[in-house]
Amino acid sequence: MALLQKLKKHWFEALLVVAFGGYVIAAQSSQSCPATLVGNWLTGGNDTPEMAPAWQMPTLDEQTLSSEGLSDQVVVLNFWATWCGPCRAELPDFVEMQREYTGEGVQFVGANIEGPEKSPAVQQMARQYGLNFPVTFADASTMQQFGGVRLLPTTLVISPDGRIIKRFEGRVRPGELKRSIESARTSL
Repeated sequence: MALLQKLKKHWFEALLVVAFGGYVIAAQSSQSCPATLVGNWLTGGNDTPEMAPAWQMPTLDEQTLSSEGLSDQVVVLNFWATWCGPCRAELPDFVEMQREYTGEGVQFVGANIEGPEKSPAVQQMARQYGLNFPVTFADASTMQQFGGVRLLPTTLVISPDGRIIKRFEGRVRPGELKRSIESARTSL
């Protein structure tokens, strides 16, 4: 009886908990995660700039990675989160493609949107998936520079001359990503 009285009193909170739980479960099993789950990290818009902005992000190993340091390479910039099922699902493909493109002027960069305070969880995930590419932390300003991040994962393919060749929202198929990488490699 006490539980029923509590439910009557807190019905709205219980409904929110159930709805949010269903939302997270659905996001885990779909091809993309709505970025609204990242709260204040969400940036609106979806206008991908033609030229990639100059960027600089802190890395998981407490260094700094910048676009300037990668200017002679095709960059595959992937915005992701540890709680995003589709983000986790595509990581093995990225590890394999980074291995495949080693020494060929292609650099994958994982831009985690959860912030440096989530570093232990991100580090654990990097070890679990054997990430062989730099992992950075993208803040709201960085995401906004790239036209905003509405869905996770969001992946950008950037040519060596700084043009954004392709923007993928949601889980990207390896074949589509490889075609975009090849397009970026031959675009000069």
